[in-house]
Amino acid sequence: QAQAQGQGQGQGQGQGAAAEAEDAWSAALPKVMVKHPVDPRHVNTYFYVPPNGDRTALRRFAARNSEGTGQLLAGFFRYYGCEFDYVNDAVSIRAGGPVSKLVKAEDDCWTTHSRLSIEDPFETWYDVAHPVKLTRHEWIRMEYLRAYTMLTGAGDRDDVDGLLGRICEKAPPPVFLEARTPLAGAAVADARAVPPLKL
Repeated sequence: QAQAQGQGQGQGQGQGAAAEAEDAWSAALPKVMVKHPVDPRHVNTYFYVPPNGDRTALRRFAARNSEGTGQLLAGFFRYYGCEFDYVNDAVSIRAGGPVSKLVKAEDDCWTTHSRLSIEDPFETWYDVAHPVKLTRHEWIRMEYLRAYTMLTGAGDRDDVDGLLGRICEKAPPPVFLEARTPLAGAAVADARAVPPLKL
């Protein structure tokens, strides 16, 4: 029991630290509050615009990155395909990183689930990924993994444009969707008639 209590306290402290980090990040940004046109709440509509077109601050921020475009793209697919904690976290552009789903449930009455959740950067109470159900969530992750595998398996002589074109091709629905809905089953049957993609 003591061990379980200790683990629970540790998780609570971790969630509290994450919430504090989110608050600190938000507090550091300017706020431009505007009344929502249909909702009684106000919305922070701040969006950075370089003063007088001077992009010095943006270049200074970008200089912190030491990876190439290909590495960043592969890292994006790896992170959201393998590493992101969809059970406990939601994607947040506003926070510059994941936000706790428990915090969103407490603050904005979000339902808790293990699927993809994306916080709207302006209407922060709204989960823009709420239409994504479990099968679609699984399909999205499969596509991230497929793209990551293609990028990491590419050789030095591979044509970049051709590789990106193959990544962006519409992939056939996965087989696990066939038993879920008749429409998906028909799509899978049609996709099987298409020659397989050669990597």
